[in-house]
Amino acid sequence: QLFGPDEAARFTLQLACTSEDASCVTVEHAFSGWADDRHIAMQLVEPGDASFSRDRPSTGASAQLPYRVAIRFAPLVVASYNKLNFYADGSSSGDYKPPRVSYTATLYVFDAASGKLLQQVPYHEQRTADFKADAGDYLRAEVKNFIASLDPAYAHK
Repeated sequence: QLFGPDEAARFTLQLACTSEDASCVTVEHAFSGWADDRHIAMQLVEPGDASFSRDRPSTGASAQLPYRVAIRFAPLVVASYNKLNFYADGSSSGDYKPPRVSYTATLYVFDAASGKLLQQVPYHEQRTADFKADAGDYLRAEVKNFIASLDPAYAHK
């Protein structure tokens, strides 16, 4: 159980986000907001950080909680585009592709005292946005859904 009967977090959180665009700003902001609201000690780390290492006991204040949760999150936003084709006979055709939003993530849950890996869960989600929609709204919704899978009580707040 990541949360106690009093709904207090029983873990520290390390988040590593990588992206080909500025999407990590949205992801980090969503996780930071959740961590602040739920009083979770959160640290932004690089994907190769020691937080993802097995058999690495937590230290300092992190060792006072039973678990260390580390998340690697990789969002991908493919922008919308219009395609126009002009032909030699003077005709033309066109196509519109709406933005796509996806992510892959891996959740690691470690025993804080021993560093033993207790659980490793892969996640993947992809959505196509509505016509002329803002892909950022969809990314925020996907991160919110991911957080709700970790903390169902928070989803109802």
